[in-house]
Amino acid sequence: MGVAKVRMISRNSLFHNGPHHRPDPVAVLAAFLLALAMFWGLAACNRTSERPAAAPAVTGTQDCPLTLDTTAWQEFVATGDLIIAGKKPQREDLQAFALTPAGGAWRRSLAPMVPPVLRCGNWVAAAFQDVLGQTMPGKVNKDRRTMAASYRYSYDHRALVDSLLTRLAAPEVLCGLQERLAAWIQPDSLPSHLVLACLPARPEIRVQADTVLVDTGVLAAGGLDQTLAQTLSLLYRTYEIPRVVNPEMLDGADALAEALVLIRNEGVAAYLENRAETYFRQDHPKLRKVVIIPQDIAYTAGRIVALADTTLPPLLSDPEALTSGAKDFARTMTASGGYSKLGYAMATTIAGNLGEERLRNDARTVSGFFAAYQEAAAMNPLPSPKPGAKGYPWYASVRPFDDHLYRQLQDLLAERKL
Repeated sequence: MGVAKVRMISRNSLFHNGPHHRPDPVAVLAAFLLALAMFWGLAACNRTSERPAAAPAVTGTQDCPLTLDTTAWQEFVATGDLIIAGKKPQREDLQAFALTPAGGAWRRSLAPMVPPVLRCGNWVAAAFQDVLGQTMPGKVNKDRRTMAASYRYSYDHRALVDSLLTRLAAPEVLCGLQERLAAWIQPDSLPSHLVLACLPARPEIRVQADTVLVDTGVLAAGGLDQTLAQTLSLLYRTYEIPRVVNPEMLDGADALAEALVLIRNEGVAAYLENRAETYFRQDHPKLRKVVIIPQDIAYTAGRIVALADTTLPPLLSDPEALTSGAKDFARTMTASGGYSKLGYAMATTIAGNLGEERLRNDARTVSGFFAAYQEAAAMNPLPSPKPGAKGYPWYASVRPFDDHLYRQLQDLLAERKL
């Protein structure tokens, strides 16, 4: 998995990670009317079960435009408590969390395959099938197995989730995240108001409209600091860095230029999530498989720099050869996970040797990012230690690009004002 498996935590396309677009109001209205038609009268019905209504759980401060919404989580826990107590849940109990604003935002985030509320209720029932005396069919929808396992993990760790949500609700924590967002994302790119919603979902973090959707299982298995870092990374991808076309779909200088942009994008995003330190509890059914080996990242980054030094200068000197050669380079980058591994090594080298403020300022442009890396990598020790060598940070082995290639890359970026 290395880097690839981590990407399941933050949902955003590798190549289409551009600024967020608000949903079409007509589509939102249509979805609302459809839901209203399917579940007419649910909200007006009196509860026939003994499940207590969950108290609203929305917190925020006047000091930062960031709101924490845990209402969906509270609704889900109330349903789980009802089932564990031996009471038979009604349809409205099973569907309660999906009918909250956060539950609706999460369902819409799965477009075009938006799950109806009825299906979400079935997933809740599947999460407690052992208590309800049900048996999962031999052949069952993959989403049902995934959701059932993820939902139940959250419920079984509800005490831990509640303690983490209490910490998250503290003004200094919410405002601290807001300050980090303001430092890394241009003010006019950020929404005027963001909602951080925590609820049982797939083991990942998503963005829908102006709502960040954090799976409570991810929070429990990864801890508060890691979840906040991954949230910052996803929001940086969503609101700050430009939309990128897959370089393999382009030719020549265009392909290489987009590859350089993607290296910067993936590198800073991985740095913000502190990818090398990623760790999840080993009792999580899916996230326990996430394993990050920083030495492997350093090895791959070193090989790509060496490959670029030998293959790119001749291509950049021959436009005809660059037409196909740049695409081959892009394919190699994709196959090796090179965009994120090289980019992450570059970003971490800049922050480690020159400071995070230098990374934040210089990464505003791709040319600035490469210039800062060239300077920072030259500060690494010689002879280069092996990745992971005792007494050295994991990125200490990476080297600058060849001077001639570096100048060629900067010329390419200058032509495109990148």
